[in-house]
Amino acid sequence: MRTRLAIAFVGSTLVVAFLAVAVFPTRLWLGQRKDIANAQHQVRVLDQTNAALKKRVNELDSDAAIERLAREQHNLVKPGEDAYAVLPPAGDAPKAPRPALAPATHDTKRSFLVRLRDRLSFWD
Repeated sequence: MRTRLAIAFVGSTLVVAFLAVAVFPTRLWLGQRKDIANAQHQVRVLDQTNAALKKRVNELDSDAAIERLAREQHNLVKPGEDAYAVLPPAGDAPKAPRPALAPATHDTKRSFLVRLRDRLSFWD
């Protein structure tokens, strides 16, 4: 009986020692590898974004590009120039249909609170 108990104790100690030395650090190592792969992917994405932004900065580094953006986006003109805006005719603008209102119903079978809630349902 004592020998079985001693063998079980030594065996369980060896299993715990094996887990402590081999399995747990391996899981930690695999987790770190996954974290490193995610970080490397993030760095690649950021490098691509930085390259695109540097290209955009180089494109906008000229006076001609700044003038073009000022004219297109802010409707700026040089001194002595006249700016004109061409608007569509008033009749061509599509009109949005007005939503039809539901007719009020007087349902005396429903309680006052239910009718009040239904009336105020547009707040939802």
